[in-house]
Amino acid sequence: MQISEAEKSPENLKQATEKGKKIVRKFNDRDSLLKKFKRPCNHDGNSFRCNRIKRSDIKFIKNQLYATSNKLEQNTILSYMITIGPIERKRSVKPNPRARNFSTMFHMKPEHSKRRNRVCLKFFRAALGITKDRVNRLCKKIEACVSLKDRRGGDKVSYKSHDKKQKIIEFIGNLKGRESHYNRLKSKRIYLAPELSIAKLHKMYNSQCNNPTDHCSLTMFKVIFRTKFNIGFSSPASDFCAFCTRMRHKIKIEKDANKKNDLMIQLRIHQKRANAFYKLTKQTPLESLSFCFDMQQVQPLPKTPINDAFYAQQISFYIFFCVDMKAK
Repeated sequence: MQISEAEKSPENLKQATEKGKKIVRKFNDRDSLLKKFKRPCNHDGNSFRCNRIKRSDIKFIKNQLYATSNKLEQNTILSYMITIGPIERKRSVKPNPRARNFSTMFHMKPEHSKRRNRVCLKFFRAALGITKDRVNRLCKKIEACVSLKDRRGGDKVSYKSHDKKQKIIEFIGNLKGRESHYNRLKSKRIYLAPELSIAKLHKMYNSQCNNPTDHCSLTMFKVIFRTKFNIGFSSPASDFCAFCTRMRHKIKIEKDANKKNDLMIQLRIHQKRANAFYKLTKQTPLESLSFCFDMQQVQPLPKTPINDAFYAQQISFYIFFCVDMKAK
């Protein structure tokens, strides 16, 4: 049976490195108890209502924001607190103004209120513990209607070995395996010969590659073998012929070419005789009748859980089963 790639293969996610752990810690709440928080302003007018946001409200908002350490999910929550609008005053008060394309408004919603309160940028940053650059980048993405994607780092290596991985998948898919004798309807696992192993298959793949650049490491081969396919190795047979086993071991250790050739001839003759014998056993004369019998089980009677009665049983029910070998 030809081996096919698994339908639902698990995603090959790389383990978190030390750099990745630092990134996760960077976007956690470093001041959950607000010990370092100081109000940067006292706005309580119509434009800004920073004083109406209590410390309990800030804790509630920060718990929602830092419930996840993922930066993309945090930016999504922050985007609901930011409103982008057109510039209302084009004439700036400052002597050297910077040209701005949009204006921003920041809102924070108290815990037990349905109304959002507008706050200033300083209070917004101090309360949530985020930097000015992060707020500016987020506002530019919202104004440009750009999706909030994380452009940091990423996998820049795996795409180089895409063709190599496809060749490994094709090599493993062309292997001939067999299904299990049990649970054929439930399990889709394929079993290879017990003489093979992942290391041997890796050597076979590298040996059949004409281009040295197609060679792969044992680690890459193992990952593809274990994640892309549902393959196992069958158990060694326990009913080998003693003569065949003895001759195979002699052939392996024999160094003389002539003696090894004689041993191989003896083994081949023995195997041909065995095949001829099995062919004769399959022939059934027309005037003969073949039965297969089996002593299936012995049931002691009477069946009782009482200890004294169990050892006093006098009757045994023998189940002797016979079946016609020609019957279907």
